[in-house]
Amino acid sequence: QRGCVCLEIDTWDGYLDKDEDKTPVPIVYHGYTMTSKIRFSDIIKCVNGFINTYPQTYPIILSFENHCSRPYNEVIAR
Repeated sequence: QRGCVCLEIDTWDGYLDKDEDKTPVPIVYHGYTMTSKIRFSDIIKCVNGFINTYPQTYPIILSFENHCSRPYNEVIAR
């Protein structure tokens, strides 16, 4: 028998990047607490690195608690 890993990711509107396009940058944190705010892209890179390093950990279920507006959701969907 095998279990699974479930990772809950709380996404929120972050800020506009300082690049020319002012790209929305979604952030991840546990809302209304004193947790650090981390870029969504960094979380996905970390999860991807973990999966590539430890493929035997499948399946990993990503549970998104999404609090983002449309522009930030469009970035997440990419």
